[in-house]
Amino acid sequence: MSNNFLDFLRHTDAVPLFAIFGIAVPFVAHYWYMLRVKQWEMSLKHTMLEKGMSAADIKTVLEASRPDGETKHGCGTC
Repeated sequence: MSNNFLDFLRHTDAVPLFAIFGIAVPFVAHYWYMLRVKQWEMSLKHTMLEKGMSAADIKTVLEASRPDGETKHGCGTC
């Protein structure tokens, strides 16, 4: 098995494949993380609405739950 993999790495076809994975995996991981954060926030909002909290209270809780410097999008830069 390892000989086949090493033979594959010797071919120039492996370079673009690794480049694609090197770009695609972090990109997908970032957006998967952002999706999970949004799902958590929506669940929290739903729970707070069921408890009868006002929109201002919900906004305060969500802003307090974000780390310092993190924006609404979660990237910290925009």
